[in-house]
Amino acid sequence: MKGTLKKTALQLVTEFSVPMIISIAWTSYVLWGKELTVQSIGANFGGAFFFVSWMSGQFFRVRKQASVEESFGSVEKRLNHLIDELETKSQHMIGYITGGDSHLYFLPLQSVGNKIQWLACHSGEYPLHQVTVRIVDLEILLGYYKPEDQQGFDVRHDLGEIHYGANFALGENAIGDRQRLSFNIFTYARNGKFLQEVRFEKVAGVLLKALRITRSGGEVVREEIDLNFPLNAEGKVVWDRYETQWE
Repeated sequence: MKGTLKKTALQLVTEFSVPMIISIAWTSYVLWGKELTVQSIGANFGGAFFFVSWMSGQFFRVRKQASVEESFGSVEKRLNHLIDELETKSQHMIGYITGGDSHLYFLPLQSVGNKIQWLACHSGEYPLHQVTVRIVDLEILLGYYKPEDQQGFDVRHDLGEIHYGANFALGENAIGDRQRLSFNIFTYARNGKFLQEVRFEKVAGVLLKALRITRSGGEVVREEIDLNFPLNAEGKVVWDRYETQWE
């Protein structure tokens, strides 16, 4: 209580000291050399004190309003910063839960014995969840190539959780005596479906590759084409040499 009264008294002294001094000076100036009466002193001092107090009050009000607006501006900046930070952390949390924009990339490695070995590589910032992969050999599927060992045209892998930065072998496919190979690799995960198209062509005895990864909806997330890989008249890879559909 005493602290509040003390602050109030100091505020009153601060706000009314200047009007008091100016009013006394004005009254002295106006009545200098004249007969002094209570009415003349009261009239001149009261009018001057009221006017100067009103002017100083406006000054203090404007200064306080400017201070409040500055405080509000500071609060607004802090709130905007907190909102941006919260949005960023929410996006990260959603990314960790769903997998975000991460995907699997299958690197084909030609191994001994005319076989292609697949190296699965995690790509992206977040882990992948509930991952299932299906590798389809289109030539075998459509009857353009019949392997001697009667292998099937597709292989399925249930991978489950894939951690950030993971790399691991995922099986192999026979090349045989083919001059061209076409594989579609379907990846299903919590964050959606991805299709990796891999096309091989033998050029001067060297097996060249072109690959493209698209998310369901048509967004291309990766594309790699070896130098000297055969292109069509428009200078593009013929990805749809066989009709491709999401499965």
